[in-house]
Amino acid sequence: MPVPWPDRGTLIPALEHRAITVQQLRDVRLLLQRLCETGLLKEARDNPNRGSRKDDHIDWYQLNLYDICDLVIKPLIVHLEGKRRLNRRYSWVELVAERDQPAQILLSHFWGGRFRDFMVVVDEIVRKQALNTKTAMWVCTFANSQFGEDFGVSLTDSPFWKAISIAEATVLVVDREGGSLTRAWCALELHFTHQNGRQLHIFTPSGQVGSRRVTSGPLVEAIGEWDVRQCEASQAADRRQILNFLGGALNEMEGLKLDDNGHVLLVDGWKKQLADLTLTEGPLCRAIGEKEWAYEEKLFQDFDKQFCALNATVHKFVMDAATTGKQRSDIELGRPVPRLEDRGVTLGQLRNFIRSVKTWSSNSRADWETLTTRAVFTDLIQRRWGKDLSYMESMSSGKQMAQFKIDHSWDACFKDTVSAIEWHAEARRLGDDDIYWIDILAYRSSIERESFEEVQTGWREQLNADISGVVFLWVDREELITRLWRMYELQQCLSTGKIIDFSCPSGALACTHAFQGGWEFGLFDAGIARKLVKVDCLKCTAADAGDIDMLLAKFRASRGGLSRFHNNLKRIAAGPVIRNAAQCGTPESVQEIIHVCGSSNFVM
Repeated sequence: MPVPWPDRGTLIPALEHRAITVQQLRDVRLLLQRLCETGLLKEARDNPNRGSRKDDHIDWYQLNLYDICDLVIKPLIVHLEGKRRLNRRYSWVELVAERDQPAQILLSHFWGGRFRDFMVVVDEIVRKQALNTKTAMWVCTFANSQFGEDFGVSLTDSPFWKAISIAEATVLVVDREGGSLTRAWCALELHFTHQNGRQLHIFTPSGQVGSRRVTSGPLVEAIGEWDVRQCEASQAADRRQILNFLGGALNEMEGLKLDDNGHVLLVDGWKKQLADLTLTEGPLCRAIGEKEWAYEEKLFQDFDKQFCALNATVHKFVMDAATTGKQRSDIELGRPVPRLEDRGVTLGQLRNFIRSVKTWSSNSRADWETLTTRAVFTDLIQRRWGKDLSYMESMSSGKQMAQFKIDHSWDACFKDTVSAIEWHAEARRLGDDDIYWIDILAYRSSIERESFEEVQTGWREQLNADISGVVFLWVDREELITRLWRMYELQQCLSTGKIIDFSCPSGALACTHAFQGGWEFGLFDAGIARKLVKVDCLKCTAADAGDIDMLLAKFRASRGGLSRFHNNLKRIAAGPVIRNAAQCGTPESVQEIIHVCGSSNFVM
């Protein structure tokens, strides 16, 4: 592929003129995708956040801006300048631009968010605002020299202030983990945006907050709960200076080391230092779990009104946006829906339920990390929503026909179920009004009253006929994968031609109908895929042992029998296994590829 930079860079002194065009961002994306595909990007060190080790390949869905800076921007510029015998150090924009590129939009973001998600937001901004590929977006990673940059003494001398001053709008990019909401520099950019009277838009990988597709969900909730005092920065001195500025302290350099002339003391030409390292004696802690500095504690007390006002500004914007398209308050809720198959829940309702579970688990001291779906049903749903109505009926005004049915394990951790649903919703580009059917929210409180066949014979068959597809949620536990009822449900779906998707806490896999961007979204867990490839229905279990013979008889009576089903399942799950084995490149992984691809009747 052609390289996305000219023969010589263009030095641009004004940092606010170092915005990157949409086309240049897309060129970077293509370059990075190729580098990931060829396995050239590898972990420089063990990365516990990703569960990876030094020299492991970095997947496109894992790549973040820290990786891009350390593995691409800095080494590439050093390499090119070495070849040119110039030894200059500059920003990425100065490498790829041929002239000044003044900022039109500033993107406020977290370096640790997935770059793939970042580019989804860029594409959505372009689509929604009908922008052209020459539109210049100011992105600090690409605008600032990563070899060191003089930001000036005051924060109003910084490139962030200058870029916002000339830009038409700021877009806050809220990554999947909400990392941008924890960064002090992002908080400062929001403040500058408000001070300069610029437009503020908030985007998640699912779309713009306030649009039909994004009026609820964990990211929207995180924005609504944002508190500037809990924000962090890589440099503690930067955080202190920013908090001084936001709080309205007379001197933003208060609490920083100064030289004999009263100027900020810099290490290596750019690092500021804290003057007071005393920790608070009280209970106040930072978001990272460490004790707060005594200086910051006093700052929060002295300027409490200013910090609360800034928080309120952000909260109001988000909540105003998030109420767009929500259910009207004059609609009567709590109407019985007689037919079980009509009790689907919108994605917005499902997300509200998840928020209720989180609040309940916190108040009841239930451990969110280990809480199972079964416990959610028995300890929360059955007790809170009465005997006569399901959760769905309590929250809806009538029947809601589902597009997707969720097949899941009641003994899986509920947080993993939630994560898998969110991956699927994003993969299929579902909005808050799209409807899932999930049993725990459809059943009335006493599950015995609406067990599998006792109340409405044939309801399952009718539900399966009405839906567009089924999403199977998997976790990496063999005993929850090798369940015969789940395999039978999958076999039934395969015979009907419905959409079948697999989803897990790290990604989704399209089994029969591709997603908009391909067959895999995120990174479907290779460990789960290996277990699915090895499934043998003859060894699967069921809660009622008496069901096993009945289900196996149904398998054998189906077209192609067990052998056909096993081959179909192996074909579906093989992709992530082969991808992972190819990335490993060990003799054992090569044998795994040969074993999977060389199986009898296996067809890719």
